[in-house]
Amino acid sequence: WKRIRSILAGQCVNPTIIIQGLDYLNKVYGSPSTFLHGIAIAPYFDLSQYKTWSNLTTDQVIEGFNSSIQTFLPERGWSQQAPVGVHAVYAAWYELNVHGYEGGPDTAAGCGGCSLSAKINATRDNRMTDLCVSFLNGWYRSEFQPLNWWGTGAAQITTYGSWNLLEDMRQETLIDTTTMFNSSSPVAQLPRPSPKLTAIDQIRQSSIQMTFGIPIPSYDANATNFMNHREPYTDPYLRYLGSNSTFYYPLLIQQSSMKINITVYVGGSSGILEASINNANFIQVQTPSTGNTAIFQPALSFQFNINPTIIPSIVTLRLRNIRNGYSIRSFDVVSATTNSI
Repeated sequence: WKRIRSILAGQCVNPTIIIQGLDYLNKVYGSPSTFLHGIAIAPYFDLSQYKTWSNLTTDQVIEGFNSSIQTFLPERGWSQQAPVGVHAVYAAWYELNVHGYEGGPDTAAGCGGCSLSAKINATRDNRMTDLCVSFLNGWYRSEFQPLNWWGTGAAQITTYGSWNLLEDMRQETLIDTTTMFNSSSPVAQLPRPSPKLTAIDQIRQSSIQMTFGIPIPSYDANATNFMNHREPYTDPYLRYLGSNSTFYYPLLIQQSSMKINITVYVGGSSGILEASINNANFIQVQTPSTGNTAIFQPALSFQFNINPTIIPSIVTLRLRNIRNGYSIRSFDVVSATTNSI
């Protein structure tokens, strides 16, 4: 199966598709990692708040692109407003890679024919290089697999989009194309190389470090910062939990083999709390009784052995409320590995 790798594709802005698909495989057939190499999504940055506007300026198109790109960056986390982060967390839960089956700028969404001149000018603007670098840098700082840019050849910018890296193949500079056109040709007015192609070259020559996930050690990590949480989250901690409530958190792993201790702070009546890593090693502890759901004490610590095949990477911690009656405020995650000198 390593020669033909099965990928489950979903929709970037709607993680529910992937979540339900992976859960179905896990429930009916067993661990999805037995059948799949990874999942795939198609991240496109658009004009955000401006995508249905007419009479935009070039600066507004650039601003819209930048606003949209922010939702793809690791700093945005894994809330409902950060669907790429949600995909990362849930793929890690099932030990799967994340691929980009296509992606890039989308000027057709909303109103493709609106402000077409401004969209053309923005695509040719040098700031487009920085935008594309930021977009791709964010993708690879999440330690994702390659993203297929849609598309890598040349095409005109029209009502139907500005997908391609170039508008004309003669914008390429790795070979001398200047003999293929004269100074009065429309090609001579285009930037050489194109801003998007320049961004691709910069990314290919870069060394990008993973920055996604909760670092180890972390103390008093807010339990409300779980995968797919709403923003803003109005409660200061997790309370009024129903039985089998589950919460997922990405942990950033920087060592090839380590032990970690996780201590969860709970308040209220005694109950049963379960912790697990990557759909395995399910451990349950009885939580202490504090007499008040707003008074917190540490539950017994969970210890896990972590042996990732890729460093750095993330593993996904899941907390599950087995028997309720308590609130969860936060947790500590620390290394219990002793390094020999």
